[in-house]
Amino acid sequence: MLEFVALRATSQPLPDGEETLTVEAQSISIPVKTDVQIQGGHLQGVQLFNGTLIVSGSSKDFGYLGLFQLLGGDFRFLGLKKLAADPFNHAGGFQVSDNWLAIGLEDPVGKRASVIQLIDVSSFEKLSGPPVYSLKRQGEFKRSTAGAVALLKRNDHFLLAVGS
Repeated sequence: MLEFVALRATSQPLPDGEETLTVEAQSISIPVKTDVQIQGGHLQGVQLFNGTLIVSGSSKDFGYLGLFQLLGGDFRFLGLKKLAADPFNHAGGFQVSDNWLAIGLEDPVGKRASVIQLIDVSSFEKLSGPPVYSLKRQGEFKRSTAGAVALLKRNDHFLLAVGS
């Protein structure tokens, strides 16, 4: 079972102090089939895209995306997309822009290499295929990681930022 806490912000304190932030926390439990084999690791990022909740996570053996469909007010587990195997088993935070998902996958032990994958999420058929593009990074210790990525569409191109 996956557990999430959703926060709903209605306003935020501004520098002049005239407005305040109200936060409402809500816990969401999503049952996951018991035959899903994930050992160790943790969840990293979450985004809602066209009624599908996408969650990135890491495990002892592989990085993955968990997919959940919104039906009424509940989420139903659809499956896992394995992204990369050991040593790139640590999936970081990700960004969805248009129909593209960018995610970083790190070597959590060596911390000298990572892979950024660009995945088409416009349909389940395309999502289940290989990444459209992979960017391999290698360098100094703790300098070529990819714990977070940002993806922004700019007219006829995209801007990709990678946080080490």
